[in-house]
Order: sequence, then structure tokens, then C-alpha cells
Amino acid sequence: MRILLGYTDEGLHPDTAARMAAVPGVEMVDVSADDFAYWRALEERWTGDCDLLVVEQDMVIHDQVIPQLEACPGDWCTFGYPIFNSRQRLIQGLGCTRFSAALQRKVPAAEFAADGALRHITEPGLSGVPWQFLDLVIAERLRVGHGLRPCVHAPDVEHRHDYSGPPALPGARGLRHPGEDTGDPADSPLAVYHREVPVVHKPRQPPAIQVYGAALTPVRSPDDAARLANALSQRYLHPDGSPRDLPAQIDAGRPAALRFATDKVAQGYLPAYLGIAAAVGTSGRVCEAGVWTGESLRMWQALFPGGIVAGVDIDGTALWPHETVKIVAAQDDPGLPAALAGVSPGGWDIIVDDASHRGDLTRRTWELLWPLVVPGGWYVVEDWFVGFGNHPLFPGDHSMLRTAESFLQLLAAPGGEVESVTYRYGMIILRKVR
Repeated sequence: MRILLGYTDEGLHPDTAARMAAVPGVEMVDVSADDFAYWRALEERWTGDCDLLVVEQDMVIHDQVIPQLEACPGDWCTFGYPIFNSRQRLIQGLGCTRFSAALQRKVPAAEFAADGALRHITEPGLSGVPWQFLDLVIAERLRVGHGLRPCVHAPDVEHRHDYSGPPALPGARGLRHPGEDTGDPADSPLAVYHREVPVVHKPRQPPAIQVYGAALTPVRSPDDAARLANALSQRYLHPDGSPRDLPAQIDAGRPAALRFATDKVAQGYLPAYLGIAAAVGTSGRVCEAGVWTGESLRMWQALFPGGIVAGVDIDGTALWPHETVKIVAAQDDPGLPAALAGVSPGGWDIIVDDASHRGDLTRRTWELLWPLVVPGGWYVVEDWFVGFGNHPLFPGDHSMLRTAESFLQLLAAPGGEVESVTYRYGMIILRKVR
């Protein structure tokens, strides 16, 4: 197993240096030359000839790390560690991560480089992935591009980063994880809420581009979706991914922007939506049928601060949050597709039906709005469990269950537009072929 320790003179912790000096075969590489030096060090060793362990310059591994990794058959192995000077725990960073030789052959380094080129402005004469986003690019490619999940080992390793010190000077090359709290508001893990986000899709009225605090600076990096999903998931989920027992709407200790009084949280739908949001990005276009108090739309504003959030409701007295797109119409109105196409001519990344929960209306709404979903986008039907007939608001009504079953037929025809249909508690998630 090859071991890479990338370091900078200003960032190498003495405890890390002392511990790694006792580990045979460690390759210590100075990565302070430029923002892409860390990437080059990893790329040169991403050969597929042997397993590769990456240990970062402020991590102190324990005696079980090497034996566990050598014995584990997993392709992507990590040890968790605390970040942001809090109880938040990172399990997908590069702090202490092993990539098997087989994984390196399956996912060549060129895929990460391509992601970096598409998502970042490359410095003249340099290419690849800058250190600030390297862990995020790798984790997203493995999870979203290849459907992989890390094998998380225990106990956690120690993280010796000093968060209490002054922020790095402009232009400093010290290795810091994106979003860590240095005392500079722009570096806060919640900084995405403060930053102006470029509006990619312009509807007839301005979309919500800010949900918390005053605007400070334009977005300087494209990792906002991953950072936002991390900030939210650490508050709503346990480390193993299960929902926390405390509903967000009564958790007064959380910032207002992270408290959503929507039953999507109480029903346990938020984890699925966090995954979709991280894949879509902060400029996602989302439309939800069924507005009521508008709390779900407020949640979408937080997840997509640079996108379009539209709500459709037959009741004009429903509550649309400020800067969401208001459409008063029945969910089966034949004119609804044209209205939505006028708001977002390029289509919609996510369409959610949380309206009547009547089976016939739900199916008709899908027939009207499915063509507006972009390739690779999602269509979600919520609360389909009412179709079992024992719900107090829908006694004896099985029409929603029949509609839920009808979506299976979409997978029978080869070459169709539906890539997958996922059934989980309360949610039917249809994804369009990419």
C-alpha cells in the first residue's frame, strides 16, 4: 500500500509529522507550489498498481488504521474526523482515506480532472483539480458517477487543525478544508447562505438568491451544493445517515435558515432531497404542486439559493414565500405546462407533487409535467401511502395506490424516458434518462 502525505511548511502539524515518521514507506510531498500541486501528487500515484492511502497534514492516525485498511476488502475506505471545531464529523474527506488498486483502475484520474475542468476556472498553465475542492470532486464522482459508498472505519482519527487561529492571509497556500471556520465569515461552513449566488436561470420574476444574512461576496467556488448538503445533513442526520429524532421545526438552537416547518422533515423525506440537491447544484430549478403554508418552498429556497423555486396551488390564498414564483392553477390544468415553460424555458430539474393526493389527479399531473423534467432530472410524488385506504383523510380510497403501481409499467418498455422508479416511505422518485 502506497501512503501519500501532502504537506505545506505552514500547515504540517508536528504531531502528524511525528506519527507518520514511524510509518514505513510514507511519501511526504511538499504541495505548496500552487493550488494544483496536491492534485498532481495524487494523480502521479493514481496508477492502479497498488492501494493508495492519503493522510493529510493535520491528521494523527492511530495504531489500528494501517491494519484495518490492509485487511479490508473495500475499495473506498475512510476514517471519520471532526471538522469546523464542532461535533460535525466528516467521513468523505481525504483526511485518512484509502483507494484500492481496483478502484483506481475502474475510475481513472482523468475523470476527476474532467470534473475539475468543467466546474472550476483553471489558472493559466495549470490543469486538474485545485486542492480546495479535491476531496469534494473525488467524493462526488465516486458517489454520483459510480454509485459507490465509502467503508467507514472506527475509531475516528484525530484532527489537529487549529480553528482558533487567525484566518489565512490572502494568497496563503495553507491546506484548509473548504468551508472550515477560520473566523472569516466568508469561510464559515454556512457561508453559502451569506453569499450572492449567480442566477443561471432567469424567470419572469427574480428567484431567491439569499436565505440567510446579508450578502457579502459573490460565490468564489462551485462546491456550494456539497457544502450546503453537508451543513444541513449534519443537523438533520445522525452520522450513519438515519434521521435525527428532533424535528427541525422545534429545534430552536438552529439558525432560522436551517429550520423548516414542513412535514418533509417530520416524514423523513429530507435525506432523499439532500442527495438530489447535492447532485443538482445550487442553481437547481424546482417546482412543487401544493403550496399551503409555503414552508416546503422555503426549504427549496435554502437548497437552491441560485435557482428557481415555483409553487403551484389552486388556492390563491396559500402562502408563497418572498421571491418564489406564484402560479395559481389546478394541478391538472391543461395550461399549466405552458405556464411553467414560460418561467423556465430550459425545463425543470425537480418537480414535486404534494397536492391533492388523489390518484387520478396525481397521474394526470405527471402526464402534464413529466415532459418538462430535464434529462437526468427528478419527478417526486409524495405521500402515496394514503392509497392503502386507511388514512383518515382518504378512507377507503385506493386510487393513489393504483397510480403508484402504474409507474412500474414505465420500466417495461425498452428505450423509454424513465431511468428508474424508487419507492420509499411516502415517496415515489422517478428519474429521467440522462
